[in-house]
Amino acid sequence: MKEKNQDPTVLKKWWNIYKLNFFLSIYLLLYLLWTIPGLIFNSNNESPTGMEPVFGTFTTLWFIDKSMFLFFLVGYIITWKNKFIGGIMLLIWFIMNVCVDIWSNSLIYIDAKTGLENSLGETGLSVVLGSPVLILAIFFIISGNNRRKLKKQYG
Repeated sequence: MKEKNQDPTVLKKWWNIYKLNFFLSIYLLLYLLWTIPGLIFNSNNESPTGMEPVFGTFTTLWFIDKSMFLFFLVGYIITWKNKFIGGIMLLIWFIMNVCVDIWSNSLIYIDAKTGLENSLGETGLSVVLGSPVLILAIFFIISGNNRRKLKKQYG
């Protein structure tokens, strides 16, 4: 007689329900590794280590970056309860991320050392790094929509 915990069908059902959440959790861990150093350190080429503590260097881009992380975190939590709404939130996060990337790279500043105009970087990094979330968001929306149809059909 098999115990409930050792039943392979229970594990298979769990995997079928939560596999998207599993992959999104991996992305969350990578996102944390990308975001946490930005909370503590600020890149500075003049310091010996290249990094200096951030004490009072809260720029608009810093605030938007951390707000985007919080929005992603809320979307992540919602995906565990409602896949459709969570997928919509992740899709909105991706669109906002691309818009912020385009906006931040259109800013031009004057370099204090050389006096030349420089842009903040190249556009495209958020599209590449955010594309797994876009794919997962589409799958969450499809999965949530299928569940809605099944609930309406079978009560």
